[in-house]
Parts: sequence; C-alpha cells; structure tokens
Amino acid sequence: TILTKPTAAIRTRPWQIHRCMPCSNCCLPTSPAVQPQPPTLDSICSYLQTDAIRKQGSYPTQLADRFLKSVYFSSLRYKQEIPGDSSKRFNQYVGRWMKIMPESSLPRMLECQRLRDLAWMARGTGTIDTVTEDGAAIYQQSMRTLVQKLRELLPLETGSVSYFLAFDACMALGLPPTSSDSLQQAFTRSDSYESPDPHRIAILSLLPRWFGEQGDSEKYIEQVSDNLGGKEGDRMYAELILDAMNYQSSELPMARVLNCNLDRMLQGMKEMDDETLSLHLLRGLNGLFWSERKSEAKELWLHATRRGVLPHVSTLSVIEKLPLMLEAMGLNDSNDQVPIRERR
Repeated sequence: TILTKPTAAIRTRPWQIHRCMPCSNCCLPTSPAVQPQPPTLDSICSYLQTDAIRKQGSYPTQLADRFLKSVYFSSLRYKQEIPGDSSKRFNQYVGRWMKIMPESSLPRMLECQRLRDLAWMARGTGTIDTVTEDGAAIYQQSMRTLVQKLRELLPLETGSVSYFLAFDACMALGLPPTSSDSLQQAFTRSDSYESPDPHRIAILSLLPRWFGEQGDSEKYIEQVSDNLGGKEGDRMYAELILDAMNYQSSELPMARVLNCNLDRMLQGMKEMDDETLSLHLLRGLNGLFWSERKSEAKELWLHATRRGVLPHVSTLSVIEKLPLMLEAMGLNDSNDQVPIRERR
C-alpha cells in the first residue's frame, strides 16, 4: 500500500522510486510477524540505476518525500558497526553516490539534511544564552553552506523537505521565511504546499519570540487552511493548530492561549488518516477537555475508538491525565488502564 494523490499533483523528479521497494515507510508488511528491514544504501543506489526505474519519471510528492526521509535514516545507520567518524563516512558515501549518479538530486538532498542536523547538534535547542561560541560558529557556517546548496537544488527539487530546509535556514540567518516573496511564491505554487512540514517552520518564525506578534501564527494557519479549502483545509488546520500548542508553555486552556477555532479543529481531526490521528489524538483531547468542550472531547474519543485508533505514546504528561479525562466524560473508570499505541 502506498500513498496516492490525484494525477495532477504528480511531479517529475530526477531520482526514482518504486512501489515494491522494501521500505517501512512505503510498503506495509505482508504479515504482522514479519517487519520489513530498511534497505542498505548500496542496494538503493543499485536499484535506482536499473533501466525500469530510470524510465519511470513521476511519483506523488508525498510518496517521494517519505522515500527521501527513509533513505536519510538509512544513511545515518550506514555501517554503524565500523569504528570511526560517522559524519566523514556519510560524506564519503554521498560523494561517491554523486559521482555514480550525477543527474540525481537524492544524494544532494541527503547532504542538505545532514548539514541542517549537524548545525542544530552544534547549537542545541536551548535559548541563545545556552549556545557555546564554537556551537554558534558551526551553526551559522553550516546554515550558510545549506543556503548555497539549496539555491542550486530548489529549481530541480521542490519536495516539501526542500522547503522545510529552506525555511529553517532563513530563520537561522535572521530572516522570517515569509519575508522572501520569491521563495513564498514558489512554495505556494508547488504541491508541497499541501504538506504540513514547511508550514511548521513558518509558524514557528511568526511567534513573538522570533519575528512575529501575538496572533500572527494563528492567522497564518487560517490562511493556509482556507487556501486549501474543504476537507484538506480542515485537516491541515487541525494538524497545524495542534502543533502550535507545542510552542506554548502556558498551563491555560488551549482556547485561551491560541485564537483558534475548536470546531474546525475537531472536524479536521476526523479527516486525518489513522497514523496522523494517533499522533495528535491526546493533544486534541487535552485541548478540547480543558477548554470546557467536554462533549466535543467525548465525540473525538468515540470517533477514534470506532476507527480502532489508539493514542500514540508521545506526550507522557497528557497520557497521565487521560484516565481522569475519560472518567469525567463518563467513558472510563480512572483505575482502568488506557490502551496506548507504542512508538515504533
């Protein structure tokens, strides 16, 4: 089973994938007892060079993005059992891949993702006063290099990962992603506009502690969702508004922290696929319940259970409150153990 999108949304790419690739992000296991193993980089490189794959020229952007992420994680695990500098080994492999397949954007995308990760590893995720002098220097230099490489890559590779990296690099260099008209126009025209990942960086940049003012992030979420419209717009609204709660440290109810439409959020959560709903279920329940919308919280929980969707173990503080919330909604005894979907 693979993700599909309308034919009009399919884009041509200089690197190829195939629906039978044994990748855990693209194919489901044939048996619950048999889990697919991630492909090695050597097998991926050989596979992409086959005549049949080279002739196939277009794939849905969302599927291509998931393939890219899967290959990146495989590259980070490449020959981990061998002692030595893993970053140097990664760079050597990517460089060899570029020589073998000079027309492919895939190794260049891997290189850009690695630059971004190394930059944040050097900086850390704390406030500016926690960043070391060496960490700040590595962060800035890595991000400048990333911008140079993305300028060459973006005209060819317009997947959501490209825009995610570009938006993040803009923030690192002191520029809100929404300030670049050319970048925003290219992003809006691409089908990557339907992916939440680049929007998450844009929303972060619009917080008061970065480049925005109170309420700017909510306005951005509403505008993006309205541009998409229909069920897809509602689904995007729910996912982005729930992500925005991650950036808030307040203990106040969600409706008092964010200027959000809880009814639209609930409708959007009902339109999510099972995987996405599982990831956001606990945060949505928490937001509705503590905003005095207990009937809507109950409606969401019943909707999820009818679909067989369990909450994902991703927000432990909410998991601890879940039995009490369910009891208050008349759905569960507080002593009962709530089923949780384990992280995989």
